[in-house]
Amino acid sequence: MRKLPILIAVILEFASGAELEIRVYNTARVSASNLQRAALVVDGLLRRAKIAATWIEVDPPAAATLPRLACRAQRSITLRLLQSEPRELPSAALGYATLSATSDDVTILIRRVMELARVQEVEPGTLLGYVMAHEIVHVLLQRRTHGTMGLMADKWRAREFSLMRNYSLRFDVRDSARMRAALDGRACENR
Repeated sequence: MRKLPILIAVILEFASGAELEIRVYNTARVSASNLQRAALVVDGLLRRAKIAATWIEVDPPAAATLPRLACRAQRSITLRLLQSEPRELPSAALGYATLSATSDDVTILIRRVMELARVQEVEPGTLLGYVMAHEIVHVLLQRRTHGTMGLMADKWRAREFSLMRNYSLRFDVRDSARMRAALDGRACENR
């Protein structure tokens, strides 16, 4: 287990104390440069949402997941980068979040991400970062719903890809607040 070189010792302190550990299993062997760029994209988005991220690259097999605290988002997310593609997923899916009582995992389908990056003329590591961020929102908010536009759109269109090229696609302000509330336990107060 090793920390990704770009983010070693980068832990930002925010008033909310919202922190997230992202454990990366790179079984697809994504290049270091693409993985670094993707981590920078996700880290930038999370910082704007006032959430500090610590990235750890883990060698397979998968480690045990942390137990979820009642009504609180798991502070550690397992992120798997796969070359293979499950048959049951829609052909347009770039990844998926697994939400369960014991673990929260994000799986990214690398071959699809790289192909879409080529077609949409978005730097592969940049698109990978936005796909990761999209799935992380599902995990933190414990929901599978999508919006009609923006980072959480069910299908990204020309507008979203244009914003990605300029690193301007952002989390919705309400989603940012909900993610912080979930990480620091305030979401439990509303249930």
